[in-house]
Order: sequence, then C-alpha cells, then structure tokens
Amino acid sequence: MPNERPPDDLENLKRLLAAERVARIDAETKAASAEAAAARAAANVSSAEALIAHLKLAIEKMRRELYGSRSERGRKLVDQQVLDQMELELGRSRSRGR
Repeated sequence: MPNERPPDDLENLKRLLAAERVARIDAETKAASAEAAAARAAANVSSAEALIAHLKLAIEKMRRELYGSRSERGRKLVDQQVLDQMELELGRSRSRGR
C-alpha cells in the first residue's frame, strides 16, 4: 500500500486511517500475547529445571541413605580385617621371637 496514492476525499481517508489503526492494534495485541506466551514458557522451563534439580538432590540423598551405610559397613569390615591381619602378623612375629 505504500506506493498507492491515498484517496482524495475525507471519508475514504478516515476509513483507511481507521483500518490501519485496527490492523496496528491487532498486531500489537498479537505481539503482546506472543510475549506473554514466551514468558510463561520460560517460567515453565525454569520451574521444570528447578524440579529436576530438586529431584536429583533427593535421589542422591536416597542413594546415600541406601548405599551409604553399606559402604560404611564395608569400610569398617575392611578396616577390621586389616587390624585382624596386623594382629595375626604381630602375634606371629612375637611367637617367632620367643
């Protein structure tokens, strides 16, 4: 429409101006709606990321509760076996020294 010559009479100019205003308001409304939708989507993503981080932390805590005591128990058993072995070796060296 930029290359078209505007109408000469006032009524047609008013109609053209009104149509342009309606088109502009419609475009602005659509743009605002799209921006709001994008903001909601970003908020949903952020919320989902926070939930994922929370769930990962909860899973890690559960793993520690489930396997942590076992691994600590395993370490204690290994430490005890090392101590037992050292006592046996110490006992052997004492008995050899007699």
